[in-house]
Amino acid sequence: MIKAENVEKYYGKFKALDGITFEAERGEILGLLGPNGAGKTTTMRILTTYLPPSGGKLSVDGKDVVKDAIEVRKRIGYMPENPPLYVDMRVEKFLKFVGELRGLSGKKLKERLGYVREVCQIEEVWHNFISQLSKGYRQRVGLASALISDPPVIILDEPTIGLDPKQIRYTRELIKNLGGTHTVLLSTHILPEAEMTCDRVAIIDRGKIIAIGTPSELAEKIRKVNAVRVELSGPPNEVYKALLDLDGVSQVIPQERNGVYLVQFEPQWKTREQITKLAAEQNWHILELSPREASLEEVFLEIVAEEEHKKTDDETQIQKNIQRDDTVGE
Repeated sequence: MIKAENVEKYYGKFKALDGITFEAERGEILGLLGPNGAGKTTTMRILTTYLPPSGGKLSVDGKDVVKDAIEVRKRIGYMPENPPLYVDMRVEKFLKFVGELRGLSGKKLKERLGYVREVCQIEEVWHNFISQLSKGYRQRVGLASALISDPPVIILDEPTIGLDPKQIRYTRELIKNLGGTHTVLLSTHILPEAEMTCDRVAIIDRGKIIAIGTPSELAEKIRKVNAVRVELSGPPNEVYKALLDLDGVSQVIPQERNGVYLVQFEPQWKTREQITKLAAEQNWHILELSPREASLEEVFLEIVAEEEHKKTDDETQIQKNIQRDDTVGE
């Protein structure tokens, strides 16, 4: 549904996007995760035909964002970080205006107005002037304007920025519900938001996508040691010693609740099968046996650190080559 191939964007001599490539499938929620200035908003502005790319190719539903810009716009609902709202209009009037601009009329327009009014929970402010609305309600109206024409692709730039915890929770649930019936691309620098909302995450840093996958797939890339949380019904001291004696186990760490342990082991060992066998032999009940995956925060910090390390190594090698060439020249 969304496809980006080696996309570049220059602002003068500054390279904001450095050959990014990714795809978002139909019905998928894909998150662009990165710090401020990483290139998330630039990517979205190019996808929505607001900016032209300096190089590469982007398409939405098979339509090129440069050659078929009008067709791309018909397929997209876009909410920028600060939604452009006409503050001197009432909410109902504004959304009706946006719907008419998107080609809706009559019964269809009425149906879509009723839908966004309900799903965005803006009944209370339906007849209010937009100038009277709080930040949270303005975000909801902005989201309603992106949804009004029922586009197949929804693009949301930092959709929860500036909202209170209750509004954030509601917005995340709404975005999750949009997945499946819409392709959703959202940007965020908030790690829990990407982890709780997105099917897949693309980590972007300094204009490059440095990793992409589900949170668990990204965790697998950095995992050097596997781990499981274990609670068995046997005496804690005996359980602890028995777990520590299993093949491949490197560490058994007591957790906050008595009798619960984090068992770390080398990836090649089938430790969960060993634990199941141990419980059966000792006639202990398995009260908990669950994998412990690296959090998206750990993944993000590790991957960015690896990229920084690579960059430092590359710069060091370039400097060595320059020094060697200077020496040869002498």
